[in-house]
Amino acid sequence: MKPYILLTGASGFIGKPLMQALVAHGYMVDPLRCRLHDEAALEVACQGKTMVIHCAGEIRNRAKMIDTNVRGTNNMGTTAALEGVRIFVHIGTASTRTHTDYGQSKARAEEIILAIGKSSAHMRVVIVRPPTLYGGMRGPKCWQGLKLLLMGRPLRLQSREQCVAEIMRAAGL
Repeated sequence: MKPYILLTGASGFIGKPLMQALVAHGYMVDPLRCRLHDEAALEVACQGKTMVIHCAGEIRNRAKMIDTNVRGTNNMGTTAALEGVRIFVHIGTASTRTHTDYGQSKARAEEIILAIGKSSAHMRVVIVRPPTLYGGMRGPKCWQGLKLLLMGRPLRLQSREQCVAEIMRAAGL
């Protein structure tokens, strides 16, 4: 039986093509339609779901990074565990080992979700850390990657399509 999936960040850079791929493969997927701080709405959203794929994240605003990436992940993970979700797939980043605000916020989110998974008798946590992604990027993010390449820094690149396939494999879908 295919899992019933709750997808956070379904309109985002990774979430949107992931949602399309999951639906194309016949999975029942509900996008999260509330904020990660609305605990009552999160409870309702998690009811009956067997899997949460947590793609939601903030990449630009430092204050929002802590709020979304750290506190939001805590709220989503805690609620998922309490509501009986069996698999929680957290989309991290390869930059968790960097000293950027984004990398540190995602590293802290990983620590939190792993702790929630350990304390849950039934919820397994899977973490996927996509590398630098390309495809559909414009503006500063695209130039930042190009600048790193020109400086001679090694950069593992992956298309959004490859990322979606990696997430689906890691989740066992």
